[in-house]
Amino acid sequence: MLRAVLIVLFLVVVCAYVALFLSWNATPQPVTMLQMSGSKYEQAMPIGLLFIVGVLVGAGAMALALWNPWNNLKAAELQQRELVQRAKSKLKSQQEKIKELSRDLQEQMVQADVAETARSASKLSPEVEAAAAEVDSAPEGEKADTASPEDDPEVI
Repeated sequence: MLRAVLIVLFLVVVCAYVALFLSWNATPQPVTMLQMSGSKYEQAMPIGLLFIVGVLVGAGAMALALWNPWNNLKAAELQQRELVQRAKSKLKSQQEKIKELSRDLQEQMVQADVAETARSASKLSPEVEAAAAEVDSAPEGEKADTASPEDDPEVI
């Protein structure tokens, strides 16, 4: 609200200055509007009015000159906003995936702890534990050899 009041006050001061400027420079002066093949078209105008018209024509010319760069800036800004939105959505999906993977990891850690406590609770004999460790540490080829023939689907 304060900004709007300040803008209105500024515009009132500018309008008052323009009115006073025109009244101070109200003396008509002959101004040549057009000169062709020896004939002149002159018009008596207040000198202050020429200054105000010149400022308005210059402002219009600058507005037209800056129209295209302004549109280019707006298009670039919209493109950047779209890029930021896509990046935010990708980041959100990646954060959801990280949370899902973290939950899976926590579940696997809990399952490993349960398995470890079950092993320690069963209190297997040292020979059985050594055999189980030997089977777990054996390469894949050797593990297939230790499987019983009933478990092998190729054995009839």
